[in-house]
Amino acid sequence: LLKGMQNAGSLILSHFSFRLINKIELSLLIGTKII
Repeated sequence: LLKGMQNAGSLILSHFSFRLINKIELSLLIGTKII
């Protein structure tokens, strides 16, 4: 049970970090287009 919770936690963490990286890349792309 604990192992399953750890796996779910790492999955959620990787998902959030992936979305954060996507947002940063998007803002960088938009920023370079404006500049």
